[in-house]
Amino acid sequence: MYLLPKKTSFLTSFLALAVAVFTAYYARAGVIVQYAADTDIANNDDFTGPFNSFVNYVSFLNFAGFEHDYVWAVQPSGGTTEYAFNISANFSTVPAEAIYLELGFGVGENFVSAASVFSDLDFDAPLPGIPAPSSDKVWATVNHQAHRIQYSDGLADDVIYGIAEFSIDVPDLPVSVNDFYTSSQLPANLPAGGGVFTLRTRIGLAIPEPSGAALSVLALASITMMIGLRKATKLR
Repeated sequence: MYLLPKKTSFLTSFLALAVAVFTAYYARAGVIVQYAADTDIANNDDFTGPFNSFVNYVSFLNFAGFEHDYVWAVQPSGGTTEYAFNISANFSTVPAEAIYLELGFGVGENFVSAASVFSDLDFDAPLPGIPAPSSDKVWATVNHQAHRIQYSDGLADDVIYGIAEFSIDVPDLPVSVNDFYTSSQLPANLPAGGGVFTLRTRIGLAIPEPSGAALSVLALASITMMIGLRKATKLR
């Protein structure tokens, strides 16, 4: 399965995102519905090159201190497509204590880990994935599991920006996973037979308890997302 493209200008994407953020904030669900960048090569599972040579690449920036649920639309492809993700976090308001990532389905209090629903959606399993999750020397410890990644033990209190990179294997998803979402939470361009999944991020805060059931909180205008960057070299 590969992530669906969204053909819009940056301004249009930003305004749409602002509306989604505003709605999510007042619904207290912490949901941002967003579509993916263009996919150069589908079904490229088990890619073993470095992050800067990935052709399927998604990058976004957000301000730390909140938990976010990102909902991604996907298109069946008859296989598994591997993506490199890059999070650039702004720590100007909170210490760079930790980054917590989890794959699953549903949002807010209804979020359920992929491990208990459809485990083929993972952070580049079997472990250790190649390339392994990495950071720009901001965090001393990276705990890489199939459906969770924890960056912790921040090395400095005065960090303003921190970058974390990781891979996600996106398989064909059963349409039953869409039942974890309300109709308003499903992307508008979800095709017949397609599915969605959630990337939960908790940035700049202590790592949550394993239950992962805490209510997501989102501040309006706290995040800017850039998509459509297909090669990591554009970020360097």
